[in-house]
Amino acid sequence: SDQRNVQFGETLEAALRDMDVPEQVVSQLRHMDMSRARVHIVTTVPTSRFRLKRKQADSYGVFRLGDVVATLRGSTPLSDWFDTRLFYYGSSLSRLDSSYLACFYKYVLGKTVRYPSGLCEVLGYSGEEEYVSQVLGRNIAVGFHTQSQTNGNKFGAIPKKCIMFSPDAFFSEDYPSSVLHKVDAKVPEVLIHAKIMFARHGESAGWMYLGSHNFTRGAWGTFTSNFGKGQYYNNYEFGVVLPGICYKEVSGGKTAVMWNGVEIPVPFEPYPWTRYDELDMPSMNGM
Repeated sequence: SDQRNVQFGETLEAALRDMDVPEQVVSQLRHMDMSRARVHIVTTVPTSRFRLKRKQADSYGVFRLGDVVATLRGSTPLSDWFDTRLFYYGSSLSRLDSSYLACFYKYVLGKTVRYPSGLCEVLGYSGEEEYVSQVLGRNIAVGFHTQSQTNGNKFGAIPKKCIMFSPDAFFSEDYPSSVLHKVDAKVPEVLIHAKIMFARHGESAGWMYLGSHNFTRGAWGTFTSNFGKGQYYNNYEFGVVLPGICYKEVSGGKTAVMWNGVEIPVPFEPYPWTRYDELDMPSMNGM
């Protein structure tokens, strides 16, 4: 098998060991044929855990995601990816600010991107402030249930407990509420407990993340210095990146997410999303 497939098996073994899966279980993977694996694993473990194992922070979270995306981009000119739009739906949100989102977006383009000076210069922006403003206004959409959607779900109060967002985070002075978008569940009046990220290049191509990472600092990492030069993690997380995603228009003007000729059953309409209007509020704990 090629190097990519060898790496998949090694990454899976490492991820299972990080989660203390018994060695007799992990060792069985070596007897399995993974030559057809085409996904890339992304994991997170608490900082104290990987330090104990003498591992590096860039093996996890958004650093690992950046490595994967750099591999997917390969020799493709970075300029071809400057129109990348990030769509992220999760069932939990944390305190995110403009700088964090803009830095996260750097890794969506691939870890080799230098932020902010080199990227600003290539894109023609005057500096960091203009770059951040453009990225948040045009390139990042965060999907999250509105208060009216959670209140109107047909299963009552219990599902609302799985949609988590602190009022303190949303009402903080620096929360970039302009990135929030409504998502429409394919099953009416049902709340979605999923964590899905699309990176879309142009109208028909990109990659997709599926897993346990919500769009939170605890899941992807807190930058411990400016522009992502250090990381701190709180959670155990596991997910996969699917390369070569494409989008296909289907009946009724809807969009299907396709991978290797097969439609991926996404629980919401993947595109387009509608930005929150001035009357919309996100679903928040205790409200």
